[in-house]
Amino acid sequence: MDNPNPHMDIDWDAVPILELPTKASIVKQRKQQARFLKGPIPLYLLQHAAQLPGMALATYLAVRHRADLQRRDTVTLPRHYLATWGIRPNAYHRALDRLAHAGLITTVKNKGRATRVTILPPSLID
Repeated sequence: MDNPNPHMDIDWDAVPILELPTKASIVKQRKQQARFLKGPIPLYLLQHAAQLPGMALATYLAVRHRADLQRRDTVTLPRHYLATWGIRPNAYHRALDRLAHAGLITTVKNKGRATRVTILPPSLID
C-alpha cells in the first residue's frame, strides 16, 4: 500500500539545522571581533599627548576611540571602559586636566555626573 504522506520517509536527523541571525547574535558577533582605532589620527596630536605625564596618551586614545564608536565629538567614559584601557579614575581626571591644558580636549564637569569630554578638531590645535 502506498504511503499517503510522503514526508514520513524523511530522515529529519540528516537535515542541517541553521541558526537565523538575531539582533542578540549579531551584537555578540560584533563584540567578539577585534577592536581598532579609527584613523587617520594626525601624528603631531599623538606626539603632543605622548609628551604629557602620566596616563595622558592612553586617556587621549581612549577618548578618541570612544568618540569614534559613538560617532560624536563629545563623550563620557564609564569606569568599566577606562578599566579596559588600564586607566584608574584618579589618573583619568589628572590626564583630562593635562590634555585640556595642552589644548587637545575640552571638559565639562558637573557634580554627580560623568565628565563630558570633547575632542578638539586638529585645525584648532597648534
